[in-house]
Amino acid sequence: MTAVCGLPGLPGAPGIPRVELQRGGTAASVSWNSPIDDGGCRLDGYIVEYRAETATRWTRANDEPVLDLDLVVRNLKPDVVYEFRVAAKNKAGLGAFSPSAKPTKGGEEPTGKTPQSTRQ
Repeated sequence: MTAVCGLPGLPGAPGIPRVELQRGGTAASVSWNSPIDDGGCRLDGYIVEYRAETATRWTRANDEPVLDLDLVVRNLKPDVVYEFRVAAKNKAGLGAFSPSAKPTKGGEEPTGKTPQSTRQ
């Protein structure tokens, strides 16, 4: 990350999120990698959004940017397939969102990679 911030640009998109559904399917641990491009300025954090696979509108999982590279999204509905995406924020604003990750349906055994770190 850049220590001095002149005229920053927007940060690039973080890596595709890794999602692990928690038992019962009502929460998901979402983790991601930092973007390659921080826009020339220190990152202020990340915004996570999610939606049901059939929905058109995204819902923010966190109102304020989180500094960690993971977040537990709660109050999900079992038996609904969700998509998750992440964007980095710096002094210039919110950058592009990552491509979305699609976990298995709530209540089923998750598939894919296990997140490198999770916050309980």
